[in-house]
Amino acid sequence: MEPTPTRASSKDLDWHPVDPLIAEHDVILGVLAAAERRLVAERDRGTAYDATYWLDLARFLHGFADELHHAKEEAHLFPALTRCGLPEQGGPVAVMKQEHEQGRALVRGFRAAAKADDQADTWRQVGLFVELLRQHIAKENQVLFEMARRLLPEPEVTGLRWTYEELAAATDDARTRKELLALAADLDRRA
Repeated sequence: MEPTPTRASSKDLDWHPVDPLIAEHDVILGVLAAAERRLVAERDRGTAYDATYWLDLARFLHGFADELHHAKEEAHLFPALTRCGLPEQGGPVAVMKQEHEQGRALVRGFRAAAKADDQADTWRQVGLFVELLRQHIAKENQVLFEMARRLLPEPEVTGLRWTYEELAAATDDARTRKELLALAADLDRRA
């Protein structure tokens, strides 16, 4: 049975659970652009290979993209969408989870390559990761999040807002987020 799409009518009509996720996507896309600039500089323009840069990139991606952002999607948004009728298996939620796993594997791969000073493998896996995550973010922003805007009823929107606010207020999360945003700025500067 297909759910009837409804527009969430939260008291704050300007806020939706996908809004903070889109803002986080913007941060991630900025870091991907910096990583791509660094990749081109090292691989194509002869700038010295800097394993520390790639290790810092892996640290940012693991901490921000995965532990803060993907965790929020997987633990809160995706279950809300399945409660509203999207299939957990074989649909867009399953595709997003699979791509999260592919991204995690690539980050582990380029982290290991950077630790081993294997510049060719680092560059290869970083390139694959940048391509994967850009496409992934486009699918989430343009398809899944638009579905969420149509499908999530007000109680789900309100519940997700409270959850997100609690997560943001947690001391460890706030400190970690601040440190990772500083790392994002540093990665951009060093690119």
